[in-house]
Amino acid sequence: MKLTQRNVLKDIDSIKKYFGLFDKIFIFLDFDGTLVRFRKNPYDVKLSKKAFYVLEKISKNSKIINGIVSGRKISELEFFLGDHLSKSLNLFGCHGSEIKFKNMDIKIAEEAVESIESIKFIQNIIEKEFINTHGFIFEKKENSFAVNYRNAFNSEKKKIEYLKGVFLEFEKKYPVKLLDLKKVFEIVPRNINKSFAIKATAKKYYNILKENSCIFLCIGDDTTDENLFMENLDGVNIKVGVVSPNGTNANFILNNIKEVIIFLNKISCIS
Repeated sequence: MKLTQRNVLKDIDSIKKYFGLFDKIFIFLDFDGTLVRFRKNPYDVKLSKKAFYVLEKISKNSKIINGIVSGRKISELEFFLGDHLSKSLNLFGCHGSEIKFKNMDIKIAEEAVESIESIKFIQNIIEKEFINTHGFIFEKKENSFAVNYRNAFNSEKKKIEYLKGVFLEFEKKYPVKLLDLKKVFEIVPRNINKSFAIKATAKKYYNILKENSCIFLCIGDDTTDENLFMENLDGVNIKVGVVSPNGTNANFILNNIKEVIIFLNKISCIS
């Protein structure tokens, strides 16, 4: 089946038929911008009833193994998903450096360990220097540190540019890298990205992958999701929202969260 970059809902019958050829479907979903809308305060997001219902349907389908891959830490994902739903999903937090498979404890990717102390050091410096900057929200995570400037005044533009420069200098000196996201700067371990979710899943479900025909499906809206897509070039990748001038490694697109929920609802009943 040749996949082309167009709205996946236009090919939904073909996609469902294609997925039906496989014994197992592994799904990797971004969270913010894919399942929930962005908010000025990142802690104000809420999973809609429709999204909750669809994720619950997917979790009950024995043919599907579903996971959430997010820049958020796993404890936040568990809070927003709720106790019941979060226990039925595989969770990958902090861009893949936190891993929690169903019924298991959280593990930290070995590649992230060497960067943790550097990130804490950077966090302390940034908080002290920018603590009084209006509209900056500091997001402290186990293996990364982010500054959300979605609420910053236009007059703070120079401070935002200066902050980015400071982060880039840290990137040169420590085993970290800067993610320039949607009105968020985040410092993460240098060797970590969302592709770790697929790699960890391949190890965890080695026997299932070996003994069955399987397909991976990745859905995300941000530049960080391109790492998922790159790791899944033999599978199906869906970009949510506008494709950047740099293009995308996704085969298909969905325009918004509403279309994501519609698509997942149609996929949830595959047998």
